[in-house]
Amino acid sequence: AAVVGLLVVAAAGRARRSRQDLRLSEDRFRKVFDGSRIGMTLTDTEGRYVRVNPAAAELFGRSEQELIGRRTDDITHPDDVGRAAESVRDCLSGRIDGFDLDKRYVHADGRIIDASVTSALLRDTEGRPQYFAMQIVDTTERRALEQARRAGEAELAERAEQLQQVNAHLGDVMAMLSHDVRQPLTRIIGLGELLLDEWAESSQEEKLHDVRRMTAAGHSASELVTDILTLAQVDAGAMVARPVRVDLAHLVRAAVAGEQVTVVAPDELHGFADPKHLQLILGNLLANAVKYGEPPVTVTVANRRHHVEIKVADEGEGVPEAFVEHLFDRFARAESGVATTTSGTGLGLYLVRQLAQAGGLDVSYQPNQPRGAAFVVTVPHPYEPRADDTKRVTSPRRTPAG
Repeated sequence: AAVVGLLVVAAAGRARRSRQDLRLSEDRFRKVFDGSRIGMTLTDTEGRYVRVNPAAAELFGRSEQELIGRRTDDITHPDDVGRAAESVRDCLSGRIDGFDLDKRYVHADGRIIDASVTSALLRDTEGRPQYFAMQIVDTTERRALEQARRAGEAELAERAEQLQQVNAHLGDVMAMLSHDVRQPLTRIIGLGELLLDEWAESSQEEKLHDVRRMTAAGHSASELVTDILTLAQVDAGAMVARPVRVDLAHLVRAAVAGEQVTVVAPDELHGFADPKHLQLILGNLLANAVKYGEPPVTVTVANRRHHVEIKVADEGEGVPEAFVEHLFDRFARAESGVATTTSGTGLGLYLVRQLAQAGGLDVSYQPNQPRGAAFVVTVPHPYEPRADDTKRVTSPRRTPAG
């Protein structure tokens, strides 16, 4: 009896100490759980909240009472619902003890919360799954900073690419200045010096011949300078298009005055365009037809259902098929056909496209029939201009293809 009494007393003491240890453990858990600045939750194996600490309640914008008994999917972003299902099944089957997951929650005010979740499965004394303990870290600000950083890097990369394009374009301009502009100037200087040296011995006809060659070279240099200045204005966004109601038939006849060009147009046909820009466009297309095509050159003005069409056509060899997609590119020159034997900067059609688009027009290429090239400018029908009809020519990030 005495021995039994001693055993009972010892067992009671051990039980009392176990209860004290359990209370101390629960107190420590409660202090850690409730006092943590990290969101912490306990859910049952069905995903229902059993306990929620104040940090998690604040993170979700809901009180603990509102959350207890609700499923985690109820406050999960719809696109992330079910993302943890496979990991939960692996935990319950004993293959893993926990998992990490990035997911999004929906705050009570509708905001989206990015979070990093660490989940661990808790078992009872017999090893049966009981709860999932989760630590939830708000990563919304970090994710926003990361996205801003990536956006900044993308913008820097884009700016770097733009600078490379600008440098490449600058190199093209310098090459053009050193060759295409120098060539006519050299011709003018050479002919001038020759004319002065042989003035007394030269006949009147020879003098006139040299002067005409100098004048032609001067016109060539002037056209190149005009193209360069226009290109600079386009790149700087300084060319402003001011569309107005204009008689296109009259404008076309004025543009081809003095040229061996046939005009097919009604007596009067109005469109909505910037007259100066349209004259530049037609001047470039006519010069292109004379330089690279063959006569006859014909300009046709026709009224269509939704616009007025101006077609500049010649009967030369046309544009090589492989070059058509690059026809309106900046500094583009065909590597076959008549272009290889004719001087040019490759800027004319590029400037035509930019001027046309800035003024609400369009320009395109099509093979002429039976042979040759045809460029078609479409001009809108007239309408009452609005305050925002003034448009600015801007340099595109990517050179448009025809």
